[in-house]
Amino acid sequence: MKAKHARRKLFVDPEVQGALVTRCVIYWCVSLIVVFAALLSPDFIFATLGLVSPTGPSIWVRYAPALILSAALTPVLVLDLLRCTNRFAGPMVRTRRFLRRLANGERIEPIEFRNDDFWKGYADDLNAVLQRIETLERQAAAAGEPADMRASAAEVARAGTDADLVYSH
Repeated sequence: MKAKHARRKLFVDPEVQGALVTRCVIYWCVSLIVVFAALLSPDFIFATLGLVSPTGPSIWVRYAPALILSAALTPVLVLDLLRCTNRFAGPMVRTRRFLRRLANGERIEPIEFRNDDFWKGYADDLNAVLQRIETLERQAAAAGEPADMRASAAEVARAGTDADLVYSH
């Protein structure tokens, strides 16, 4: 049985998913080159020095450079991946903080993401929602509605939609 909201499209955010897929391909290529070079280096070094035995170098001599180089390369790749994922994890953390403060009725400034962050459009959309809520609250205040009759930003955020709000008299 299919899920109610089954995925119809696998590649939904080309900017973010494209960056991650590109990084994975680059990591694979770099790793392949490093391992290939590491596996060839003992043969080249031992042949150049005339130290190759009839049976060839031992398995440890043959594979130790690949193991050492891949172990040395892993922290560099992990650091790069953390920097890349911070470009979308950071905006989501700031978005969550923004929405939490909005739901609590706190006074908040418009949200801004860093220049190289993903999902800059979300900041624009959130700021439009913030502006709409502030406009509705100003209009309600100007109409002279008592404070208990006005929906605060927190009530609007908790209710989800204007249709869900129930005003008490």
